[in-house]
Amino acid sequence: MRIGIMAFGSDGEIQPHVELAIALAKRKHQVEIFIIALRNRDYSTLNKIEGITVVQVPYPNDKMAEAYPSKEFWNFSHSEFYYYFDSQFKLIRSHLRRYANKMVKSNDIVIGNRQVYPLRFSAEAAGIPYISLSFEHAFIKSGFYPPQTVEEGTYEENLEAWRKAEEFSNSMYLPEINEYRKLFNLPPAADYHSQVLYSNKLNLVSFSNHLFNNKIDWESNHKLCGYFNASHRNIDWEMPVSLEEFINAGEAPVCFTLGSLMEYESEPGHIHSLIADSVKKSGCRAIVLSDWAGGLQPGKNIFYTGGFVNYARLFPHCSLVVHHGGVGTLHCVAASGVPALIIAYGFDQFSNAKLLIQTGICRNLISRKELTAQKLAIAIKESLNDPQLAARSKELAKKIGSEDGLTEAVNTIENYFSILEKTHRIRIITEG
Repeated sequence: MRIGIMAFGSDGEIQPHVELAIALAKRKHQVEIFIIALRNRDYSTLNKIEGITVVQVPYPNDKMAEAYPSKEFWNFSHSEFYYYFDSQFKLIRSHLRRYANKMVKSNDIVIGNRQVYPLRFSAEAAGIPYISLSFEHAFIKSGFYPPQTVEEGTYEENLEAWRKAEEFSNSMYLPEINEYRKLFNLPPAADYHSQVLYSNKLNLVSFSNHLFNNKIDWESNHKLCGYFNASHRNIDWEMPVSLEEFINAGEAPVCFTLGSLMEYESEPGHIHSLIADSVKKSGCRAIVLSDWAGGLQPGKNIFYTGGFVNYARLFPHCSLVVHHGGVGTLHCVAASGVPALIIAYGFDQFSNAKLLIQTGICRNLISRKELTAQKLAIAIKESLNDPQLAARSKELAKKIGSEDGLTEAVNTIENYFSILEKTHRIRIITEG
């Protein structure tokens, strides 16, 4: 089978697509993966894997965060928040469409996440199957989980919140989306969520079963596969000697990473000073991951590092990971057996943090809007002084380590493809 995958976004959003591509190639499928990376990461080493062809698409605007008067979106109103990110996506929509049209011409089936709906439209126009790959729970309609930014209520209240969210999305986005669909010679869509963001046939969800408490009432076309806990990492990374020496020089350090959210900090030096102050107040040792040095010099209790860092190799050496609650980092922390402390900016990060609190591996959630060095220092102390927190983290890591979301996902894709072949509902690409 020839499979096209389009991955767009930050590292956490791209990684599940990459791991799925590797798993499909191991099953002898031919995989073409288009990668549009926000942080210009080099994924060319994937070409070494038999069956995989990587197309690294240059990002059309690497300063998306500069395209709006204010970058500090955590201070936006609800409408400003949606307007901002919708406007950012419009900057690259035609770019995605161009590569999506190329992909559907050379593959039997295509896979992308909800952000690359130009791929869904290209597949629909070409008459080939489109599969959505999701990695968030807060973006899929459920009575157990409300939409992002909405406080959790009763089952009926959550469904009502989803109804209002769908009504809002349809009124705000559908008119322009349907004008865009005309470019593909497609009829208008009636619903933004089911007919734009997701496949109407098959949606894979690479979220750990152990973070959900088995509360899932999604429509049948959503398949919860489990965490893509791949042993193979796509980018070669060796821990720098200086970092290894720092880790071994004392008690296990606290790791700080805010991922791609640092790009939205107007004053990165300020956030680094705040972190450094919290480290001093809490008396811990720390590793700070960021491409922004902020003019600070490493001291005996703090180590700054930039560029790509393999979380799966670093986190097990830490006593606590302070992060933004992004779904990729969240899973890597949980799989590493280390407690978390969340500084949530927005998106699905608040609901992700609440899931970690419910599982017992996180006890503190701090809103970025309310973040201070004193609050952070107190939260660090509380986390480090809670032995049950560390014990629960190790226990959860064992459960997640036994999960095989990739095998589940590949089996589901193959079964789906087989059904389509038998019912003659698929276009088969032949050589020549």
